[in-house]
Amino acid sequence: MFGGFFHATAMIRSERIQSEAFTELVVPWLQAMSASLPLMARAVDAGDHRTDVSSLSINQMGFVNVMDASREQSVSTELMTPIQELINRGVAEGYGTDGLSRVVELIRNPVSV
Repeated sequence: MFGGFFHATAMIRSERIQSEAFTELVVPWLQAMSASLPLMARAVDAGDHRTDVSSLSINQMGFVNVMDASREQSVSTELMTPIQELINRGVAEGYGTDGLSRVVELIRNPVSV
C-alpha cells in the first residue's frame, strides 16, 4: 500500500496536484481496500485463489495502463515493475483467473535463475 501510495503521489505531483489534497481521496480508498486483507489472507491459507472480482488477468491489463501513464508523466516505474512482473508470470503460468492473493505463492516459489 505504501508503494502504491508513493507511486500515485509521484504521478499526481507531476500534474502539480498537492500531495495532501490527494490524501483526501486516497485515505478512504486505502481504508476500504485494507478491509480485503483478511479475505486475501484466508485465500492464501486455504490455497484457494479463485475470484470473480479482480483476477490476475484483469490486473495485468490495468498495469499496462498505469505503466504507460507513468512513462508519459516521466515517473519511474521501478517500484511497480516487480509487481507487474509477478502478475505477468502468474498469468503466463496459467493462473490468470486467480485473484491477487496468488501473488503470495508466486513470491514463495520464485523462478529459477
